[in-house]
Amino acid sequence: CLIGTFSPHVAIGVQCAYVKRATTDRVVEQQQEKKNLDDLSSRAEQGDADAQYTLGNNYKTGIGVQRDIFEARRWHLRAAENGHSEAQYEIGYSYEKGWFVSKDLDVSLSWYKKAAAQENARAQFKVGLFYEEGWAVPKDLDEALNWYKKAASKGHALAGMSLDRLQTVAAVVEPAQVEDSEAEAPEISERLRKVKQLLDEGLITEAEAAEKRQAILDEF
Repeated sequence: CLIGTFSPHVAIGVQCAYVKRATTDRVVEQQQEKKNLDDLSSRAEQGDADAQYTLGNNYKTGIGVQRDIFEARRWHLRAAENGHSEAQYEIGYSYEKGWFVSKDLDVSLSWYKKAAAQENARAQFKVGLFYEEGWAVPKDLDEALNWYKKAASKGHALAGMSLDRLQTVAAVVEPAQVEDSEAEAPEISERLRKVKQLLDEGLITEAEAAEKRQAILDEF
């Protein structure tokens, strides 16, 4: 305890009381955190998918536990296998990007589809993207549009932008407009192809790619 410059005995008492109270509060807080973690772990071990997903997030971010990506993935996988849509998305994303697993677009899409079937907007957008780009499935713009519509109806911003972009591209190549767009369509396709190349090479994010695509289409 620190001694003050006035009324030493009073200062000592105040300082000691403050330090003691702060220490006690922290001990109580730590005990509660441990109790909460023990409860969460117990529910996760018993098969509670929500608890498994939350525990995975805790290990992913280091909240209440030492950060451990592999432990995070283990709990996310258990939650995904128990039907948790957000966990299914996480596992799909890890296989898409090759994060701490071998990259596998087939496995990634299978997990995205499971989450999408449960109306998970992020997963629905991803399924649409896979169909648009022809990743792990034959390229199918109609199917891509279908999934983008589902995600966009739930407020997914990128899905909405992708939906507008595909619908604009479709309009450009409508038979009635082919003659007018004959000179423009090749240029659009080439510029969109370059954006896709940047995305495939990891030089831009999906959000940046969507913005670039929209900017290109807005010019025509």
